Amino acid sequence: DEGAIQQAVQNEKLRFETNAIDTFKMPTEQFDWVTFWESLEHHAQPIEALARAYELLKPGGFCCVEVPNFDGFWRIVFGRYWLPLLMPQHLFHFTKDSITNAGLKAGFRTRTHHQSMFYPLEGVASLGIALSKWLKSPPPGSPPSWRTPFDLTILFCLKFQ
Repeated sequence: DEGAIQQAVQNEKLRFETNAIDTFKMPTEQFDWVTFWESLEHHAQPIEALARAYELLKPGGFCCVEVPNFDGFWRIVFGRYWLPLLMPQHLFHFTKDSITNAGLKAGFRTRTHHQSMFYPLEGVASLGIALSKWLKSPPPGSPPSWRTPFDLTILFCLKFQ
């Protein structure tokens, strides 16, 4: 998000680019870092996106990828009600092994895996989705303003954190 970058970074020594990587017109070996923060799972061709990132990196550059963990705790607990399933927005779901294999297929030779933090809100939101389904809310024909258990759960969580 260009606006967020402009607000967050006021440093003449840094240069940021925000673009869709599959249509990004830039010569190879231009960047020290390429990031996919919660975005690779939205790519129709994630290996090709990683391969393009590999091309754009200078020798010794880094590609950082953060995706929801399909083998993670909340997905195991909530199954089909897990918030990051987000069908059809999430076209792919990754595990530690599948993201590693995608990186290797894209040309990366080494990888370091770091488990990101535990997201309590992911669990609360997943619980809200599950409650909505189990309690059949909102009932068919309800007005859009009808509050679902999902809304109430999020409000409860935010109020008492």
